[in-house]
Parts: sequence; structure tokens; C-alpha cells
Amino acid sequence: MPMSRSHDEYLVSVDLGTATIRAAVACWRADGELVLEGYGEAPSRGISRGIVVDIAQAADCIAQAIEAAANLARVRVATVILAVGTPLARGLNSRGCIGIQHEDKVVRVGDAAQALRAANRVSLPAERAVTEVYTQGFTLDDIAGVPNPVGMACGRLEAELHVISDSQAAQAAARQALRRAGYHVERIVFGPLATAEAVLTPEEKRHGSVHLDIGAAKTSLSVYAGGYPRYTRVLPIGGQHITDDLAIGLNIPAASAEQLKRQCGIPEARRPRGREAVQMVDVPGVPQAVPLWRLGMIVRARVEEIFDFVSRELDRNGSTGAVCGRAVLTGGFCCMAGALEAAHRGLRRPVRLGQVDMGSILTNFEHGPVHAGALAALARGAYHRERTADRRFEERGLHTLFKRVASWL
Repeated sequence: MPMSRSHDEYLVSVDLGTATIRAAVACWRADGELVLEGYGEAPSRGISRGIVVDIAQAADCIAQAIEAAANLARVRVATVILAVGTPLARGLNSRGCIGIQHEDKVVRVGDAAQALRAANRVSLPAERAVTEVYTQGFTLDDIAGVPNPVGMACGRLEAELHVISDSQAAQAAARQALRRAGYHVERIVFGPLATAEAVLTPEEKRHGSVHLDIGAAKTSLSVYAGGYPRYTRVLPIGGQHITDDLAIGLNIPAASAEQLKRQCGIPEARRPRGREAVQMVDVPGVPQAVPLWRLGMIVRARVEEIFDFVSRELDRNGSTGAVCGRAVLTGGFCCMAGALEAAHRGLRRPVRLGQVDMGSILTNFEHGPVHAGALAALARGAYHRERTADRRFEERGLHTLFKRVASWL
């Protein structure tokens, strides 16, 4: 039976994936540490590229994943943190500038707040809605990258923000699916940036890095430099395209192609020469065997295309290897053998796998790149809930201002 816990004692996140819906429950301990106590997942139906296209089907899958996590954590779930990130999402860097009118030219708390509000005046089409806003620091006259300008003197103060917007219809459909499943959306977070925030180290954010999350039907990239997010994009390509290629190229069922992909990963694509033995691979569920090199050619062609798309997107945005020297990889693609090596070849820069470090009481749960989205949404949800608590209970002042920025925006 679920334990009786207050809403403030735990958080629930839901990550809407095209292949799998994942839910996680974390509770606060007495020392303030957020600890994972429940995790559940369900095969995804009614969702395409992260967009809910069938509310009834999606609601059933969402309920299944949340119930599994809630039963492990022994909590009754009413509200959830919803992580979204569709190919329709766009990131925009916005600036707001004000003049400092005080005689001593010293920046006050109110000046910083006014600059932030000016930066947040972003004009969007009627069909789009702001998902989240991330700060990028302040510029005082010619001094850029100042995290806290209060108490410093300048004539001109600029606030910089990274604003994420997405389709209003897509957000509404996701909310409707949660509501139909019996839950209320406490907050929507932008999954790709939440994950990047959680898996990138402070040094990687400061010196320039890109986070890639490759799922079934989409690949998100988040570029950090100077400690802040600078560019975000979600590309409509992912691991499901590899499965489809195998199904078509080998003339086998999609289910068999998916199993074959998981079983073989990214094999060598070299065709045997002369009298070299041809290694054959049995196709799961089908009385058929295929040459391993042929399977490798199909898989590698699509994997190379995915990283080619990413590289071109980075080049187009000016995020070259000199600016963005490292990459961190998460998502279901990481489950494929050879994923890390393929990413290193395709991106031509050092790559590591990312995971969210969070305490857990689940003995059989392994923190891995595939779970990063759901766990990162918990961390981002905790951030926002703490900001809400600050707004309600803390005294006004500098500390409160900068901890409440996200809530204001």
C-alpha cells in the first residue's frame, strides 16, 4: 500500500519517449538529498517524435509507467514534472538592456530584475509557447559573463537569456494525455537542456561542450560555452531509423530488426576478401541468417548520417571543435555496442557517456545514459520547486532574486 507522504516530500517525473515512456520518483531525505525511490517504464504508444498524436493510447502508457514507479516508491502520485523536447522546439538567445540612473552607478536588485524582464520580452507566433528560460549572465558596459551584477558599477546593464519555445498544440496534447491518465502537470521542463544541465560538468559547460541525446526518433543537441547554454536544437532522426533500415534492407519484420540491432550493435562493415570466412548472424524470430558485414553496412550508413546531421548543425551555428571541444552522449542509442566509438568518429572530438548522479535505494537500478532524461527532469523539477519555496518564504533581496529568476520568467 502507498505510504502517506505530503506532496512536498517527493517529486515525480515523466519522460515522453517515442519508444519508451519512463517515470521516476524521488524523495527528499532529512539532510536535503534527493534520492531515487521508484522507477517505471512502459512501451510507448500514441507518441511520434516526442509529440502526442493519440491521447488515449499515450495516457494508458503514461499511467502504466507512473504506477510502476509509484508502487516501488510507495507514494500516491497526483502531480508530475513533464519533460518534453520535440523537433518543433527552438532556442532563442535574447538580450535586455537598461541604463543605470543612480548617481553612484551601482546596480541594485531592482535594476537586475528590470534587465531580466526586458530580456524576456520575446515576440513569438501565436501557435508557440515558452517552455523554459535559462539565464546566460549579465554584461556591465563591456564586461561580459557576470553572474551577479548587484553591487557593481556601470552605465549600461544587459541581461542575457536562452528562451526555449515549442508548439503550443504539442504542449496542450501532452497535458491532455497526463490529465486523461489521472495526473496534473506541476511543470513542463525542456528535457534536452535539463539533461545537459545534469550530465555536463561545470568545466565542460565553461570551456565549451555539446550534449547529445539520441533517442528512437529524435536527436537533441545542446551547446554550452562560458558556463551557459548557447544553442539548442532537436533533429527528427534517431535509432528507430536504424531499425527501419534493417527491416527494409534485410526484408525482415520490424520486431526482428530491433532485436538484431540490440544484439549486434554497430559491427564492422568491411566485406570479407578472398577466402575469408563470412560471419553469419541469425535473425531473431525468423528462420533466416544474414552476413554480419551486410548488417554493418546498413547500420553504419545511418549512424554516420545521424552524426553528419549533428556536425553540420554545429558548424552552421559556429560551434566548431575549437569552440565546442567535447561531447557527452545520452539516450537509448548508447545501448548499442560501439556507440561511443561511432560518436567519436562521427563528431571528431572526445566523447564520453553521460549519466545523472543521484542517490538511490533501488538495488537493481543502474544509472545509465538511457535513464538520464527521467532523472534529469527530477533534478530540474527540484530546482523549480525550491525556487517556488524561495518566492513564498524568503525575504526579498539578491539571494532570492537570482534563485527565483526561472519562476519569474
